Amino acid sequence: MPHVASRNMSYREPVIKRMESDGSWSELDTYDVTLSDLKEYKFVETRLFDVEAMFAVVTRPRREILTISRRGGKLSPSVDVRICFAFKSMTFKTATNLEVEIQPVELTLISDLKHRKPIECDNLVASSPFIQFNLADSQLAKPMTVTIPVPPNPNKSRRPLTALSDRDGINGKGTSRPVSALSFTRELNVNEDLLYLLILLPGEGWTVSHDIHLIQSKTSDSVSIELNKPFDNRFLVIRTRGCVRYREAERIGSHIDQATRERTVQIMLRQRSDDPQRVILHCVSIAKAERYQRKLKEEGYDRGPPASNEIILHEGEKIKLGFRGNIKETSNKDGGETELVFNTHIATTRQFAVDIVDRFSQKSLDTYKGFCQLFVRGMVPRRLSKEEEKTKASLPKGQQKVEMVEGDILLCEMLITLPKPEPEAPKPIVNRAPILFKAEDVLDNDYLRHLSTVIGDEWRTLAQHLGIRRMRIQAILRNNVTMENDAVIYEMLATWAKRMPRSVNKVELLCRSLATAGRADLAEEVRDKQSEKHLENMKASRDAYLKKAFIKIAQRLPIVSEWRRLGKGLGLRSDVINRIDDKDAGVREKVTRCLNMWLDKTGDKANIILLLGVLRKCHWTQIACKCYNFD
Repeated sequence: MPHVASRNMSYREPVIKRMESDGSWSELDTYDVTLSDLKEYKFVETRLFDVEAMFAVVTRPRREILTISRRGGKLSPSVDVRICFAFKSMTFKTATNLEVEIQPVELTLISDLKHRKPIECDNLVASSPFIQFNLADSQLAKPMTVTIPVPPNPNKSRRPLTALSDRDGINGKGTSRPVSALSFTRELNVNEDLLYLLILLPGEGWTVSHDIHLIQSKTSDSVSIELNKPFDNRFLVIRTRGCVRYREAERIGSHIDQATRERTVQIMLRQRSDDPQRVILHCVSIAKAERYQRKLKEEGYDRGPPASNEIILHEGEKIKLGFRGNIKETSNKDGGETELVFNTHIATTRQFAVDIVDRFSQKSLDTYKGFCQLFVRGMVPRRLSKEEEKTKASLPKGQQKVEMVEGDILLCEMLITLPKPEPEAPKPIVNRAPILFKAEDVLDNDYLRHLSTVIGDEWRTLAQHLGIRRMRIQAILRNNVTMENDAVIYEMLATWAKRMPRSVNKVELLCRSLATAGRADLAEEVRDKQSEKHLENMKASRDAYLKKAFIKIAQRLPIVSEWRRLGKGLGLRSDVINRIDDKDAGVREKVTRCLNMWLDKTGDKANIILLLGVLRKCHWTQIACKCYNFD
């Protein structure tokens, strides 16, 4: 099987794993192999009798087999030659194999851990590698010694408390004892260093060993431990300041162990300069961030936000993508969740296409904006409901009642911007609905257009007094961006006239607003125009009323048969009556001609009351009453 593990990793090696029927993974005996036709690639092989299974290539700490002869001696693994296993002669009756597994702990990891966890790991000075060994023969005839490198404290040159002897007043015996075995009956000196041997016990985690001696070397930065009985647990030695106690040291060991499985990465999101809707997302280690950024720029992905802050991930951890704002993913056709799997040796990347959600939103911005969100699964707090709080009787009163449940944890948000299209040319003004006015009103379309030409710069103030909102004024300006100022003022007046109920006296309201806006001259002009219009309406109403009366009178038989008497009653001369008789053939036409001539003769003084009085003088009282009460 091929693999992508780096050849430069001296402390790790690839291994093939197989998934068993119960879902667990088991390691297979794995060997490196080189194929003559594919020398540039890396392969591993294993021998199987059953290949119907799922296989994967992973890396693990390198395991070395060292052979211990009967004469004993000192053995060092190739991963770290500073680590030494010393055996005395005749410790074993026959040659025995020693399997060693080393995981280095770099100084950069310690400094990074202290930076990320200043409270928990501030007193940590240095750490040895993680060591695990297994002897084929666990029966030791003589004690064995394991020498482990532990970097010194760079800020002090004194020896740690593990080297204190009886003259220091710690031990009543003449032999040196480890600090991990000392009781804290006296106050610890914060200026002294402490060494702790931590062992990973199943089900208990990292625990300080109290019964194993730690011997500090006088000439080198190493610590030796003497074992009468080997153990196959992982262990390490940490150096701390003198104020660290057992529990704190155990927590520090857990943090170091966890940090070896964590990777510090950055998220990089870039958009193509020629097509911003094409996006690429990279999850890279801090050391490779600049190189990837240059590579993306060469490929045309030179737009996008800066790289994210440092993020802690684990190998194989799934990263889920989400989107918020006015941006959505369009390349995911099935609608499922978009996920990435982080791996140090395989490029964790994703290319996708995005588009806007609503092109009418974010009008105040120059571009459309949204965010690409990255989540991982983890434990998040959830507030308990009142019913659940009742069941949690063990919780103290007043404490915020929450429980930890599995959920999405937000890692970071990356800004995505899409350019807006060029603004469209203003559309031509469509024919708007006509404005309906009362017949007696002076405010019609013609007069509003006249006012729009004489109002001038006071139109904004007038619009405010007329109760037109600022948003509507802005809409009017947008609709008439290419028009003259008169068209803007006319649409403002038309908008106001449309929204006014028919029962409202528009003329009086407009006059008051004009006067308040500083145009009292126009207010007076509108009032004069309205008075003239009122007189015209009254005259038209009077004439219409008289015309109806004329029709009723011309239909009455007594009047038709004696139309001459009606003419004389109306004050017409005899020669005028004779001309009417000669000119009109019909009798009803003659009656109508007499009434019209009376109307022309009387002028503005003519009204229905005066006409009815003439009828009563001619003794047509009943007809006069009917004419007065007609519908």
